[in-house]
Amino acid sequence: MVAAAAGLVLTASMAVPVLAEGKIDSHISNGRVGFETRSWRDNDSDRTSTSVSHYSKCNAKSVSYELMHEYSWRPDVKLGTLTLSCSKRGSVYWGRQVEGGYHVVIRGIGGRSSVSVNDFRIDY
Repeated sequence: MVAAAAGLVLTASMAVPVLAEGKIDSHISNGRVGFETRSWRDNDSDRTSTSVSHYSKCNAKSVSYELMHEYSWRPDVKLGTLTLSCSKRGSVYWGRQVEGGYHVVIRGIGGRSSVSVNDFRIDY
């Protein structure tokens, strides 16, 4: 009986998916080029790719986001700019990042001077 219970626990633990270390569920209201998200700390305790997602359509054609690695003793490092279409839900991925502080900056908005996204998420 104990062996059967142990097997059941093992099976259940194997079925649990790997989850991201952290996420920020938020929204953007009239964000303009240069808008910065709040900062977060990635401890690199998982293998999750850092991503930005729109879970709702937004009111522009597209939004370009740049991932920034923060440093207290030198300028932040730019890790690349990726563009998300506003015509549908979607995500952009920067890959696994090293331990440190990060934030995202809006670098471009297609077709408008500002953008609103009702369901915006960062996974890290």
